[in-house]
Amino acid sequence: MLFTLASFSVMAQINISEARAKSIGESVTIQGIVTNSDELGPIRYIQDATGGLPAYSPGNFANAAQPGAVVKVTGVLKDFNGLLELDPVSNFEISSTGNPLPAPRLVTPAQMNESIESQLVKIEGVNFAAGGRRFFSGKY
Repeated sequence: MLFTLASFSVMAQINISEARAKSIGESVTIQGIVTNSDELGPIRYIQDATGGLPAYSPGNFANAAQPGAVVKVTGVLKDFNGLLELDPVSNFEISSTGNPLPAPRLVTPAQMNESIESQLVKIEGVNFAAGGRRFFSGKY
């Protein structure tokens, strides 16, 4: 009798904080809630209780994943202009829709750093010039 062993891998789901600690080029599977729509193009920000991570995917994922959707996404970690993201997305599954978004984390400008990258945040007592129509980061 001849036995043939087939090799395949099942990608284990990890939380977003664990995914953010992996190396660029690694494939990861995360689950979280989508926090944005098409106002930023084909990128969808996904957040869980441990962090946030965007998934860039023109086409099916971006079209299907709307704010409030709980999604499970598999993709490759990529550095895009200093921001960590999943690109490309190789697989996704939407388990529910219409869920409330996570409450924004209350932060000060001094707390804006990579540890809260891709998460909903709120900064109180901020006034933007021109009524908030235009603003720039890194300029004081």
